[in-house]
Amino acid sequence: VLNPDNEAGRLTIITRLGMNKVEKVLPPLLRERQARFLIPMAISLGYGILFATGITLILVPSLYLIIDDIQRAFRRFAAFMKG
Repeated sequence: VLNPDNEAGRLTIITRLGMNKVEKVLPPLLRERQARFLIPMAISLGYGILFATGITLILVPSLYLIIDDIQRAFRRFAAFMKG
């Protein structure tokens, strides 16, 4: 999670930002009696932020690797066709 230089890595930063947003949104809405109708919205928003954090950490880097592999395959094929 931390790199050797003791600086926050990508995983740490994204996780902290996502959890910070969830911490800020959920507690005030869950405590207030007047805002009972907002509880489902707050829960949905919290889970949405957590889901987006997971997507950012797993899916986006995976897609970059897949695109890189496809580009390498095309370059190899082009080099093979040239001779």
